[in-house]
Amino acid sequence: MLGAPFNRSDFAMPRSRLSLFTVLILLAAALETLAQSPIPTLGNDGKPYPGPTPQVFSGLAALGPTSAILYAPSAGDSAALRNAIATECGGAIVDYFDASSDTPSLATLLDYDAVIVWANFAFDDGVLFGDTLADYVDAGGRVFLGAFCTFTNGFHLDGRIMSEGYCPVVSPTGGNHYSLAAWSGNHRTCAHDCAEPYEGYYRDELDVQSGGEIDSTYDDFEIAVAARGDRRVFYFNGLSTDTTEGWPRLIGNALHCGTDVRILVYDDGSGLMADAGRERGYTVRVATSSAQFLIAINGSTEWDIVVLEASLNTITANVADATAAYIAAGGRAILSYWDLDGSSLATSATTLRDAFSIAGTLDFTTAMPVNAWDETHPLWTSPSFVSSSIAVDNQLYADNGDFLEPAAGAYSVAGFSAAPFPGQAAVVIGSNERTIANGFLFANMDPTEASDLAGNQLQYLASREAGVLVLEQGALQRVALRAARRAGYWPAVVRVDESLPGEIDRVDWDLIIVEPPCCGLGDEARAALVDYIDAGGRVLLSYWNLDTAPDLQAALGVAATTEMLDPMPVYQWALGNPMFTTPNFVSNPIAADPMSTFTDNGDLLTVAPGATALGGYAPGTTAGEAAIIVANDGRTIVNGFDYDSVADCDVLHLVENQIELLTAPLGGTTFRRGDCNGDATFDISDTIFLLSELFTMGPLGVCRDACDDNDDGTVDISDAVYALSALFVPGASPIPGPHPDCGVDPTADGLGCAMAGGCP
Repeated sequence: MLGAPFNRSDFAMPRSRLSLFTVLILLAAALETLAQSPIPTLGNDGKPYPGPTPQVFSGLAALGPTSAILYAPSAGDSAALRNAIATECGGAIVDYFDASSDTPSLATLLDYDAVIVWANFAFDDGVLFGDTLADYVDAGGRVFLGAFCTFTNGFHLDGRIMSEGYCPVVSPTGGNHYSLAAWSGNHRTCAHDCAEPYEGYYRDELDVQSGGEIDSTYDDFEIAVAARGDRRVFYFNGLSTDTTEGWPRLIGNALHCGTDVRILVYDDGSGLMADAGRERGYTVRVATSSAQFLIAINGSTEWDIVVLEASLNTITANVADATAAYIAAGGRAILSYWDLDGSSLATSATTLRDAFSIAGTLDFTTAMPVNAWDETHPLWTSPSFVSSSIAVDNQLYADNGDFLEPAAGAYSVAGFSAAPFPGQAAVVIGSNERTIANGFLFANMDPTEASDLAGNQLQYLASREAGVLVLEQGALQRVALRAARRAGYWPAVVRVDESLPGEIDRVDWDLIIVEPPCCGLGDEARAALVDYIDAGGRVLLSYWNLDTAPDLQAALGVAATTEMLDPMPVYQWALGNPMFTTPNFVSNPIAADPMSTFTDNGDLLTVAPGATALGGYAPGTTAGEAAIIVANDGRTIVNGFDYDSVADCDVLHLVENQIELLTAPLGGTTFRRGDCNGDATFDISDTIFLLSELFTMGPLGVCRDACDDNDDGTVDISDAVYALSALFVPGASPIPGPHPDCGVDPTADGLGCAMAGGCP
């Protein structure tokens, strides 16, 4: 009743009559129940473990024709991230594997071009997975490591993949910043081509370790991206489920990022050779002591070039022996040393003279000019022209070098005398052109000339197995060079057309790329290119002044030209052609750059008989308005536009695709035209397959040539109509060859064939 007095006994609980023993039994049972109840595990990101996540397998990874990537974190799936990566990788297949609940086998990984890993929860077996990833890299695969892989304070990745020689970084603290930072904008590898701004929150605390190099940093100076020297292992510091802005493009670039030239420099003070290497984009590691050099040359990195530049001190016997062993094993090396005569340390000098093909020396104390004995040699012309007589700029040392005499099999290209004279050589090339010995000190020379000569020497050795020669004469965006590097080449470069004929004759090149947006091509350069094409060579050319070069027009499948003063967009006339899809999807059209400063931006082209126009300046095939022509049985491609007058990223992707086409084995894969679905027969199911691809987002035929039923260089509705006529209309034109048998494509159309069922 309202207002009644409160009586606490009305609310008293009855006293328990359970014995202490019974209470203990009940308590034990409660604890057991609690122990068996799932306690949420928090990941490195602070979120609970969702349990095993179903795998996502397309079943197409081993088939192509696009790239295939396995996303295998110890975390749940992110369809948004996978789709973004697929888009940036040219429509790649991106499957998902939950590495927290199982461990993929090496056989599974080998179906993919790359594997992406980051750590959030415990791996099913982190050591086994790390060892398997290392085996995968050894077999040629690429591994992209992301957030928390080095986070030893929490869940992380173990195994050999995290060791020196594989993972480019290590965490000295095992920690993570757990703070947002933005990319600072710096970079040095092609992983950042056309990169968009990106940020990272889950950022490990990193240092670079042996075999790794920093690519970019955040605005707080933490490492953002690092890579192993051969670009087969990247560490994307911050990559996780939520990083869909900016990071997918880095992954797409890294998938096609070529190997750097890796140079080890022993330098006791000058720094000139190291600087010359960096200026040319090479990866340079400097050892300033004998101990550092010995660790580096005997470590896991495979050096492309070793440089000994000693101006102050003698080279120790251990360094000389290690360098000699490197050369004997097939290595390439450059030497600039004041004591080759051995007046201060005879043992080292003897070893170095033998290794660098020097038969004799004579000491000199006063620095002397260096004169070219062969001004046409690439050491004096490529990529930079060097004066025929390099003046002395300094007299820094008491002993400034040695007169040299080449050993048998070696030769000299420069000397201290004005003309060739025995015992007066200054530059000796030996060991089957794998070594260069300089009898002078670069530090005594004019700095600009010395840098150019040093850079030429580095390129000369690096390009012995380059395969690709690039003429870039005034190129602002350096599209050809960047595209070649993305395609896996480290090309030799010439910067003036006068050097081109000599370089063409020097090496049996796989491909020559010509990009001279600023300047004309002289008669000798054009004649050398025409002769090279006529002899079976492969050429990719963009030349703004092609309308004035009838010799090049005829050699490249161009019947006529019309000058193009203002830049124009470039449209795809052969939709689905690998030139526009593999390895990169190219925008259609490629936009013109309205900021182009050139008054002549290329030419409208007319295709000659036997050649094929794959792109043009009009939305559809239009006579006299071609922009891209393939000719000479697929050995040559001419782009009628200047690379600096169209959208940078799109033309970069286009040129990389063109390089891939031109460097593919001539003749191509054998296939059966008409067998679009790859079942080794030609029937109505092939037309249904093609129509599904074209109109209902069905799977892409892995052999584009097989789907090109009418052999017109494109895959479209006309092929389905042609095939139906061949199947059901009496007297209709038959399917062109190779049909009904297997064979190579007789037509230079650039379509290609990744795989053909039923054909060898």
